[in-house]
Formats: sequence, structure tokens, C-alpha cells
Amino acid sequence: MIALIRDVILKMKAEGFAIVLVEQRVDAVLQVADRVVFIENGTSVASATAADLKNDPGMLARYLGV
Repeated sequence: MIALIRDVILKMKAEGFAIVLVEQRVDAVLQVADRVVFIENGTSVASATAADLKNDPGMLARYLGV
């Protein structure tokens, strides 16, 4: 099921749709996102490109504890 949702999101992205995805599974997010925003208590506390996050595991550890 997750793969099907990912495939639909990627197809929509390729067609030019802007998508707001709320997801806790980092691996799923990094597969489809261009940009990631970390929200804490309703406030944006950081943002980065998915590519930057893949290259900076420290940021993931700071905000997600992974």
C-alpha cells in the first residue's frame, strides 16, 4: 500500500502538482520530497532540501531522533 501511495505522489509531482505531505516515516518522505519542513508545537523550526537531509544525518538526529 505504501508503495502505491508513493507512486501516485511521484506521478503527481512529475505532472507539476505541489503536494503537502504530513508523514513521520523519514524514509518515505525522503523518497518523494524536494523540501522538508520540521514543525514543532505548530511552529516551523527548520527546513532543508531532501538532498541536504540525506547528506546531513545530524539534522535528522536533531529534529527526529533518528
